[in-house]
Amino acid sequence: LGFVFGPAIGGVLSDISLVLPFIVAGICSTLTAVGVLIFLKESPTKTKRQDTRLNKSVTKILFSNDGLLLVLQVFVTLSLATLEVTFAYFAAEKIGMDSFTLGFVFMIMGLCAAAVQGGLIGVLVKKLGEQKVIMLGLALSTVGFITILFISNFITTAIFISIFGVGNGLIR
Repeated sequence: LGFVFGPAIGGVLSDISLVLPFIVAGICSTLTAVGVLIFLKESPTKTKRQDTRLNKSVTKILFSNDGLLLVLQVFVTLSLATLEVTFAYFAAEKIGMDSFTLGFVFMIMGLCAAAVQGGLIGVLVKKLGEQKVIMLGLALSTVGFITILFISNFITTAIFISIFGVGNGLIR
């Protein structure tokens, strides 16, 4: 929920003060951490479980097909982090988008990613397999990342960044 509604709430709060979204996020994070410590208990079967995949050497994993996808995932994660940090400057410079509107653009992207992860991903993995879904996600992320360069208004921004969000949703 925070990934979906957080940007919109941050955009609204930034109209009051640029510091306020950080304060509210910090309070929410602290409350979440306290809630986890109080209400979530460690699974008692954890010590009984053994995962044979963990016994593989790191080099064996990295040089396999799954390892390549893992490395690509690292780059996609970095691209998402980079987008979140720099996109506000880009959108403000290119189309004059303010933080309030930008918050709603990121909320739309979050809704798209949540819809993919909440309903579509299971169907796609069953139908296509995990590797093909990851490759599809990487392709959509790439297309979304490139098309972001061509934003011209709120609608194109929401569409292009949502393509990127759907791609990221497929990968995660």
